[in-house]
Amino acid sequence: MEWARVASYAGMALNIYDLFDCFSEEIEYIWGTTQTLRILKHLYFVSRYFPLVLHLQFSYYTPLLGCPVSLSDPSLDWARRIWGLYKFLTLQVLICIVDVTVLIRLYLISNSKRWLLAFLAALVGFRIVLAGWATLFVSSMLKSRPHPTCRVPTAVSIYYLAGELLVQGVLLVLTFGRSFVILEKEARRSYVASRMLDQGVAPLVTVIALMFCIFIQASSSYADLIYPFFTAAVSILGTRLIIHMHKVSRPPQVKPVEDTQ
Repeated sequence: MEWARVASYAGMALNIYDLFDCFSEEIEYIWGTTQTLRILKHLYFVSRYFPLVLHLQFSYYTPLLGCPVSLSDPSLDWARRIWGLYKFLTLQVLICIVDVTVLIRLYLISNSKRWLLAFLAALVGFRIVLAGWATLFVSSMLKSRPHPTCRVPTAVSIYYLAGELLVQGVLLVLTFGRSFVILEKEARRSYVASRMLDQGVAPLVTVIALMFCIFIQASSSYADLIYPFFTAAVSILGTRLIIHMHKVSRPPQVKPVEDTQ
């Protein structure tokens, strides 16, 4: 279990490195933002700083609850169940921040169409149902078979991954579709939509690849060693997407024309 503590410190180091790497942009686009995309500003702080607390908790509780001396102690079953649920829910929150950012990005690409807003709201509802169902499933399985390392059951990972990939696949298709439509109507493109299209669909492809990695992590016997790295990866993905959203949502600054006369 000492390796789990080392992994948590390594995950924290990744988050701290990304914090320093993006600190100037955070000051400019996050701390200096007052009105634009305010909801993403709050989500940014959760995605950026909460994983640092999670890494500290992981380094303390994982060796404590997975101690070989106490594996047969039934009094720790309840604590292991709570810790397993907590890890699953925190990862859910970080993934949800990425999902919300991608949804808002697609909405801005579509020039704020009302019908798309209703459709995206339905996707959010499906995402909430998926998260709630997976949480209840994890709770019931950990209650009957509490794992010493509080690993998420493989069956839950498969079902959750299928639902998450469905959501991301729909968003990917919509992004491609809206990109072709907007490119055909070049004159009607807004500034924000133009900047969004310049980035392409890289965030969605990254999210889909990350979902496969999370499944591998959850079903691996080395889940305790991999979990901090994937927590850091999801956190960094969310913060960088939000910074980019704030960056492209700012109107262009027109330079004053110098009088040569």
